Amino acid sequence: RWPNLPTAAPSITPPSTMRVLALLACLVASASAFAPATPMRGVVSKAMPKAAPRAMPKAVTSMVGQDTYWEGLYPPSSVLGPILSKAPSGLLGVVSGLFLGIGLYSAQANDLSSLPVVHWEYVVGANLLPISWGLHVASWIQKENGK
Repeated sequence: RWPNLPTAAPSITPPSTMRVLALLACLVASASAFAPATPMRGVVSKAMPKAAPRAMPKAVTSMVGQDTYWEGLYPPSSVLGPILSKAPSGLLGVVSGLFLGIGLYSAQANDLSSLPVVHWEYVVGANLLPISWGLHVASWIQKENGK
């Protein structure tokens, strides 16, 4: 028999080759995300004429010229777009409350206890929650603008 010799501490096994390659790929991908992009240079034939600059349609040009910057505590009604800017504050508030009620009921009715059955009407109803918030903000903007 051998005398009682102290045993060596268990060695840590090196990571597998696949893990090393995966970590290296992640490192390269994250480093390339912050690298400056070089402009792409296409091959242009001298036989091809250059395209004439395209004119923007009038509807797009008029929207580009509008500025959405405002000074003061609240924006003008024009930031709500062509439909909501004409709607009264009271109507937007009622529709916002209605959408909030439907969304909360749908989110509660389609909880995790009903899995694996998912009702599509409850999913659609739950998607009314963020719309109700947007209508609430639109109602506030219209109220502040006296509409």
